[in-house]
Parts: sequence; C-alpha cells; structure tokens
Amino acid sequence: MGKKLLLYLLLVFSIVIVSKNGYSQACPTSVSISAAEGRTICENTQVNFSASTNGGTGLNYQWQINNNNVGDNQPNYATSALQNNDEVRVVITPSDDANCQKISQPIKMTVNSIRQGSVVIQASENPVCSGENVNFSIASISEAGNSPVYDWRVNNTSVGSSSTLTTSLNSGDQVQLFVTSSNPCTADFSSNQITISKKPAAPDTPSEINGATLVCPGIPKTYSISQVNNAISYQWELPVGWSGSSNNNSITLTTGSSSGTIKVIAIGECGNSEKSLNVNVQPGAPAQPGNISGNNSVCPGEEETYSITPVANAESYEWTFPSGWGNGNIITTSTPETTIITGNSGNGLITVKALNSCGESANMSLAVNVEPGTPGVPGTITGAPEVCPSTTETYSINAVNNSEEYVWNFPSSWGIPEQITTIPQVSIQTGTSGSGNITVSARNSCGTSTAQSLPIEMQHGTPINAGPVSITYSNPNDVICPGDQIEFSVPGVPEAEEYSWNIPPGWEITGSETGNSIIVNAGNYG
Repeated sequence: MGKKLLLYLLLVFSIVIVSKNGYSQACPTSVSISAAEGRTICENTQVNFSASTNGGTGLNYQWQINNNNVGDNQPNYATSALQNNDEVRVVITPSDDANCQKISQPIKMTVNSIRQGSVVIQASENPVCSGENVNFSIASISEAGNSPVYDWRVNNTSVGSSSTLTTSLNSGDQVQLFVTSSNPCTADFSSNQITISKKPAAPDTPSEINGATLVCPGIPKTYSISQVNNAISYQWELPVGWSGSSNNNSITLTTGSSSGTIKVIAIGECGNSEKSLNVNVQPGAPAQPGNISGNNSVCPGEEETYSITPVANAESYEWTFPSGWGNGNIITTSTPETTIITGNSGNGLITVKALNSCGESANMSLAVNVEPGTPGVPGTITGAPEVCPSTTETYSINAVNNSEEYVWNFPSSWGIPEQITTIPQVSIQTGTSGSGNITVSARNSCGTSTAQSLPIEMQHGTPINAGPVSITYSNPNDVICPGDQIEFSVPGVPEAEEYSWNIPPGWEITGSETGNSIIVNAGNYG
C-alpha cells in the first residue's frame, strides 16, 4: 500500500512540473533523425529512418517526405520509394501537450539510378602458337567509373589486376575479366569468356628446289618445291636482277644476269622454314659478228675461205651459203672460219651467226656474186687456111658465152705476139714464111677455155719472072701458019701456082690455060 501511494505521488509530481522554457516535461527539448543506409542511396533501396528525442513523453511521430505525411506513428520509418532530392523529416507532438511540436532537421536524399555495367575483352591472337604470349585488352566497357577494380582470371583463378593482361596460355584455357565499378549503384560485372586454342606447328623443312642450276640470262624459268605441311603461304627470294613473284610452292620467273641463290620460305602461323638453291648464270647470247672477210666475187666450183673475228662467248658459228654451194649450204664450225666449194653462177648472200647454249646472235651477211664459169671451147675459126706471106688476113669465131676476151696465137715463125681481143675477131699480117696453127681461146675472170685451132699453110711468095718461052712448032719448017697447033712453055717456077698466058687476038688456047705450057691454035696471019 505504501509503494502504490509513492508511485501516485511521483506521477502527480511529474505532471505538474513545467520546464523552464514554458513546456511541460512531456515535450522533448529536441528531435533528430538518422538514415541507417546514409543520405546517398541507390534507387529502390529501402532506407530505415530513426527518430531520436531529448526528453519528452507520450510522443507522437509524424513522418513526412517533402512535407507530405507518410508512415505510421512510430519512431522508425522505412521506405524504398525515395526519389532523388526527397527531404525526409519527423514532426513530434506529445499526447498531453497540444502546444508542443518539435520538427527535426530534414535529411535530403541523393538517390542514384541503378546502373548495369558491361565489358568486352579481346585477344591479340587466338588461336596461338605454342609458348606464345597473348595480349588481352578491353575492347569496350561501360559504367566502370574512373577507378574501377579489374580482376583477370584464367580458369577462374585471378592472374592480374591492370587494364590489360599478357600471359602465355595452354590450349583450352579460359580467360575472363571481372570488374568492380567505381560508379555508385553499379553491380560487379564480368566480360565475355575467351577460350584459347592452338595453331599448327611451324612448317616442315621444304624439299629440295626443283629447277635448273645453270641458266641463261633473260629467259623464263620455273622452280618449285613439294607442298609443305603447316605452310599457309610461300615467299621466294631471287638473285639480284631476277624478276618474278609467287606466294605458292611454284614460281615462274625471268632470270637476270647475275648468279646467286634462290630461296623459298614456307610461312606458317607459328614460324617459317626455308630451302635454298645456288644458280649460275651463263653469258648471254653472243653479239653480232663483225664483217665477213673473203672474196665477194667468185668463180663457180672453186674453193673459197671466209672468216670473221672471234665473237666473245661464242661456242660455235653457223654459216649459211647460197644454194648449190658445198655439199650443203649450212655449215657449223667451232672456229670463226670455214672453207667451201662455190656453186653455180648468180648472186646470193653468205651469212654467219655466233651461237652458244643461251642463244644465237643476229646474222652478219656478205653479198657474193658467182661469176660465170670458164667459157666453153670456141667454135670453128673462120678465115683463110692458106695464106701468102705478109698479107693481111682476118679470122673470127662465133661469140662465146660468158667470155670477156679472146686470146689469139699464130704460127711462131710469123713473129706475131699473142693477140687479145674483146670481140671474136682478129686481123693480122701474115708472116713471111712458115705454116702452123692459128689458135683462139675464150677467157674471163674464172679461166681460159681450151683453144680452138685452125691449121694454116703458108703459100710461097710472089713467083720470080718466068724464064724464056720455048716454042714447039707443028710445022716442020718451024714457022707458024694459021691453024697450026703450037706449044708454048716456060721453065717451071717453084713458087708459081699457075701461069697466066697472053696470046694474040684470034688465037685459041686448047687445054689448060694456067700451066707452064699451053697448046695454042694459031689464028690468022698477023
């Protein structure tokens, strides 16, 4: 009973006590609020607000957002519907003091939107070669903020924290980047996952290069190798001055003038291999020969020699002659000289070219003329076969084909030198005595024909005067009567071929009139 009375007295005492500022003891002196999640939150985040008072009893709590009443009459208020810049406060009134109202300082909320980050990573290579480092980098990223935290993982094991990653990996390894953003309201996010695969090994060593090792300059040639395992392309390297290109296992090129090395490189994804071939370039085709030395006007059927100055790098020489020369009109020699039997008459060309294993030169030529051959034997000599001493005689033949001149010779006793005429005729004065042959030969630059001859008989010279005339009378009285036959005679003269008799008019010679005797029928008296 005593305890109840004491409690009653204390309650009455508390009600009648008035604070020094004029409020009763039920009115708090101050009120404040706090947000457990802070003043900066992400949207849709539930924030728990709590009110704290200094004193006061029987308090009523009216929570307000932007001066709008919300919540229940509780010292705590929770909401997940806050907007950016919302102001939250609490208004406290005691139940027993209508004049008491305490309002807290508002909390202005910063509400950030919820963000979704993304990141895409890329590899410098994939597939990769064995033991090769791979560089990983960020291809694109969003909502990472100014100071994100990176976590590179290989097979979900952390291996790096910078913005890039360089590492050596095995086939099947999985690489992924995890990002913690420095932007508010952004959840941790991760990249795409890259699975590493391996490239084929380096190419095998190429086979031997197929192709000529001794070549001529400036000609097309083909070189090749067998296909090489793991090669994706080929690179050919050529001696200086050679030209050509190819990215496969065969190349057609043009040789240069320099010897050197042909190299083929088999290129793979994880390395290269190569093979080389030494090649030697021979001298090129010889230069054109110089002028041909030898007769350019020749006779048929004669042996002639032609030559040129030796040509550098020539291995042989090919001579071509007009048709009908030699046993064949093409002759190959190892020296710059050849001998041949000429052919028939006419014009033509002699050509020569220098040859070697790399080609042939341009031709050098010499125009030649085959003169007509030695003229034929002249025909019969026309002219007196019997001549008198010291008389002028003319002898001739028919013109001989291809003759340039005629050579005449006479009996030696005549003392006439050899006569050369350009026409088939000659006039001479016979000698004083002696018989013999007149000969004539036709001649040209290719020779002299066989002589044609004419036997000549030299007659005696003019007879001496006849001796005295002898008369043989038919009349015994050695008188001449008309009608008598009389024989006149003179001694025979050796040089005389005939005798010329003169008889009186009316007389008549009977029988031979030219002998050294005549028989005459006498005429009338006189």
